[in-house]
Amino acid sequence: SDEELKYRHERIEEMSNARLQLWNTWIEFDGMNYYDWYETNAKAANSYIPPKQNKQDTRIVTGVTHEKTITMLSALLNYNYQPNVVAYDESDEEVYELGERMELLIKKSNDIERPTYEEKRALIYKEALDQGEAFIEDVYEQHEMIEKEKATFNLQDMKMNQRWKETGRKLHSQLSTNLIAGPNFYPGNIREFYMTKQPFIFTRRLETRARAEAMFGNLPRWKNVPKDVEWFDATQVQDVLYRNWTIEPLRKNMVEVLVYQNKWTNEFMIWCNGVMMLPLGYPLTALNGKCEYTVIKLSVEPISEFFFYSKSIPAKTKVDQAIYDEMYRLMILKFRQSVMPPMINNTGKQIGESVFYPARITDDIEAGSLTPLMPAAQGITNSEFNIIQFVKSVLDDKSVSPTFEGQQTPGQQTAREIVELQKNQMMKLGLTIMGVVSYEMNRSYLRLYNILRYWTQREDTELDEIKGKLKDV
Repeated sequence: SDEELKYRHERIEEMSNARLQLWNTWIEFDGMNYYDWYETNAKAANSYIPPKQNKQDTRIVTGVTHEKTITMLSALLNYNYQPNVVAYDESDEEVYELGERMELLIKKSNDIERPTYEEKRALIYKEALDQGEAFIEDVYEQHEMIEKEKATFNLQDMKMNQRWKETGRKLHSQLSTNLIAGPNFYPGNIREFYMTKQPFIFTRRLETRARAEAMFGNLPRWKNVPKDVEWFDATQVQDVLYRNWTIEPLRKNMVEVLVYQNKWTNEFMIWCNGVMMLPLGYPLTALNGKCEYTVIKLSVEPISEFFFYSKSIPAKTKVDQAIYDEMYRLMILKFRQSVMPPMINNTGKQIGESVFYPARITDDIEAGSLTPLMPAAQGITNSEFNIIQFVKSVLDDKSVSPTFEGQQTPGQQTAREIVELQKNQMMKLGLTIMGVVSYEMNRSYLRLYNILRYWTQREDTELDEIKGKLKDV
């Protein structure tokens, strides 16, 4: 309808502008756009080994940043973040048993989702430590699976022309916590730190057509979802009300699923390759009864109240890490130069470097025909070694101390000194721990409302033998 076309055009313009924010360069990203910032952080966090720029280079990365991130991750995983739920009745009197039951239901929901939340937790925290923030959605997932007649796996009697009859379709559902990659999350206003104050948000994910059909195949407009989409920049195309559209370029036979949420107008919409799958004005409150975004942000080191994204260990140390790695490469180069110095060949013959190998006999070369090009290198000097140690100390100061990592520090230290050093390190972790606690609280809050919304629905009926009536299950 004309109303739908107008709504779709307005939302496309909104989402395109939100995407453009991430492509702009920002001072907070050290003059980079978000995608370059995300990539450089990921490379530093995972000890990316760059290709050689010169033939004599050595492909080596010390991995200091990666090890410090893993240390902090291990420290965070050692804490218990299980929520305490306190319930009250209409008279503001605490209902102890109800709060306790809700705590157990949250824990049970974490245990039965697949993969379990405990398995996902380490990856969520690592994403936050690598990038400064992680984006997590807590949703009720449904997908339809095809069931076929039972068969026995028997390789001896296998027939290639055998076919299996479909016996029906079964709807699978679960409460699930999903990590969203940073480049697939789009805030409405990059100058607003708090998720709850965002004017709107939307997420993007790519699905195979088979999986997308399992999730959305029952919706009326699934048949209209195109298989091929020609990407165009909506910000540069005027007066285009309807056209196959995606927020990013798309591979063939893939479906781009965009989920748009606006708490201020209580709107929720799903796009599959640019096709709106829900009626106009579909309420956000239909998801879990709360007019709140289903995506939570885990921030470990906020930059400012006026900027949406945060800092991380790799973001703070990637320059120091690059200097440290370069010194290591130069140290190896200097050691090689001292062992096998560059030579001048005055023999008039083509001679390879193998002439210097042990036990090698080379004929018809006069003494003195091969001379060093420069004075023999002295190896690593004390001053050079001290510079390397200084850079390493800068990395330690910006992240995690060697004592906290369990490494032995130079000199003798008393047990009391070690305890004090570890206590000081824990103070540096305070902001990160506060971010994790805030995230776990908000996630448990969303999970609680999802439990109240979906685990209380009728799934079946059974006979009450005492009353002789059917009752809901």
